[in-house]
Amino acid sequence: MADSEDCREIQSRNLKKLRKIRGLSQEKLAEDAGISVYMVREIENCRCWVSDKTLMKLAKAFNIEIYRLFLSKPEQDDEFFLCLTSDYVNILKKFMDDIDKGYKQALKSLEDEK
Repeated sequence: MADSEDCREIQSRNLKKLRKIRGLSQEKLAEDAGISVYMVREIENCRCWVSDKTLMKLAKAFNIEIYRLFLSKPEQDDEFFLCLTSDYVNILKKFMDDIDKGYKQALKSLEDEK
């Protein structure tokens, strides 16, 4: 079992990783979670203990269960990471579809001008 320092380090690492994966600044995460930017920085730098209320706010901001903030080595087939990957794949597909539609509309406009 990990000692208390290990738990804080794991939580710190996971918080920072999730924030970056989601493309959030510390300021945006603080806003979404309803906590101060100072608190986000302190947690990410492993300089404070986090209350249960703050953990709940962070988990809610990430739309995950609290225990996921403490997974020491999430497996690649972990449900959370599969869902996250799936979400990003769907976003990317929609983005590519939008680009394709815009391209086709631009070509049609050019052809209509001839």
